[in-house]
Amino acid sequence: FGHRSEAIAEMRELGYSPRLIANDNAALRAVLDAIGSGRFSASEPARYKAAWGGRGSGKSHFFAELAIEDSLAEPGESGEGLRTVCIREVQKDLAQSSKALIEAKLSALRLNEADGFKVFKDVIQTPGDGLKGFKRAWWEEAQTATQRSLDLLRPTIRAPGSQLWFGWNPRHKKDPVDSMFRAAELPTGAVVVKANWRDNP
Repeated sequence: FGHRSEAIAEMRELGYSPRLIANDNAALRAVLDAIGSGRFSASEPARYKAAWGGRGSGKSHFFAELAIEDSLAEPGESGEGLRTVCIREVQKDLAQSSKALIEAKLSALRLNEADGFKVFKDVIQTPGDGLKGFKRAWWEEAQTATQRSLDLLRPTIRAPGSQLWFGWNPRHKKDPVDSMFRAAELPTGAVVVKANWRDNP
């Protein structure tokens, strides 16, 4: 969205890397660095990171790369590092899932099992029992999340330093995720960003 055909052809030839684009755009990099550093929450990094807006804005790419960056920053002492769970209300096909996007990012960054990332056909290995000990939960297409699902997730992801990330394209003002992050009063420790295709260079 928002590019001429020549720019799309050049992007295909050179490869698409949101991280490189952000690094070349000082204003965008400053915003991403501020969110990642927890600047908006003085005591600790934001527990809730929420990005809403139209398609083509780069929200999914941002969260996929952030998941990888956080995993690299917290490798663990015995080979078991940061655990991240990717969530949708309904997931019918892994080919269109966050897993596929993370796999593409790992490939583009040339990260593999030697770097601590083990990818299987149906999963990326995450040892452990249920969601115990998981420190990141990324909810993609969160506009479909039910209130019950959100109520179950929030106390489940509770390890020290844990974060819950939400990306969505708004449908209805009364959708639970909109009520949670676009209301006058936000959850404590929430950073909410509106992003549209115009914000994605």
